[in-house]
Amino acid sequence: MTDLMTPPPDAVVTPSGPVWLSEDGIIVTITMSPTQTLADAKENIQYNKKVAAGIPRPLLVDMSRVRSMSKDAREEYVKKDDDPLVTAVALVTNSNISRMVGNFFIGLAQSYIPVKLFTEPQKAREWLLQYIVSNDTGQVVIKDDDSGLTTDR
Repeated sequence: MTDLMTPPPDAVVTPSGPVWLSEDGIIVTITMSPTQTLADAKENIQYNKKVAAGIPRPLLVDMSRVRSMSKDAREEYVKKDDDPLVTAVALVTNSNISRMVGNFFIGLAQSYIPVKLFTEPQKAREWLLQYIVSNDTGQVVIKDDDSGLTTDR
């Protein structure tokens, strides 16, 4: 497996940062911009949908560089979608400021989809693997990395 947080050559480069689909089906994005506005949020959601290719997937966001986010942007990111393509969100942060911003998501999105804060990308990935959706059944399956089997959840 390649380094989880190194964008591959085919990553989509957005104004906020790169977005790509990892080898195990997780949408990964690195937010390079220190601020997030409503326009940024709307644009990032569209890029995530493009990368998801119509399949519900977990999302790993490295938000370590984020220092501020408008109220409208926070609300846009957690707004319930009639056709959701994100099954869970792992927020990776390494600063107190971005951790505080991440906690807003946890408070706002509790009833919609699972959201959890991490300091290590690999732990975030491990948590997100339980939210991989099977392409043929639409059910969330848990991947067993040792055997390659999946189990319906």
